[in-house]
Amino acid sequence: MSKYTCERVSTFNLEGQFLEFVLKDSYKIKYMRVATSEGESWIELSKQARASLLGHALIPGDWIQVCGQKKYKSASDKLKLKADRVTPAARSDAARLAPVKAKPAKVKARVLVCQKSDCRKRGGDRLCQALEATLRSRGLEEYVEIQKTGCLKKCKAGPNLVVMPDKACYSRISPTEMPALIDKHFSSAASRGDRLPQSSPAT
Repeated sequence: MSKYTCERVSTFNLEGQFLEFVLKDSYKIKYMRVATSEGESWIELSKQARASLLGHALIPGDWIQVCGQKKYKSASDKLKLKADRVTPAARSDAARLAPVKAKPAKVKARVLVCQKSDCRKRGGDRLCQALEATLRSRGLEEYVEIQKTGCLKKCKAGPNLVVMPDKACYSRISPTEMPALIDKHFSSAASRGDRLPQSSPAT
């Protein structure tokens, strides 16, 4: 006997608090976790949604509005949410939501630093040291996680790093450029005091 699957497709529009991005292959944004008054949702990001995020460095706790499609499959009893657009939401509007109870994100941002031999020969180790020192000097060591990765596919242009969640790629970068780079991507977070508690440092 054949098994028929009923799939219902409709649109959704929700407001909530951004928790974190869920990455694929350590650097590609696949999902985002959003907490609302009804609970926590994992939302897949379309190409249009990722494009709408360019220029917006989302910080866990930020209020956002997410629009897209939702699909419900009766056979598996699964609901899938896929965002077409993500925009910041005014706190005054979102504050009408009931208090959100959700697990805090483990880390708020990442800097991926290539550790393959070519990048290390071109100064990858010194880059990590300068990055750590810069984060400490700005009080961001508990906000930004340094993640050492495999090849970022630009060996001849090393050392290479990627700033997440902005997905900003940098090549042939020197340790002396770290302060300017960190200020560019994370100065607003430092001024707002968006850091994890002292008891839970990023590893």
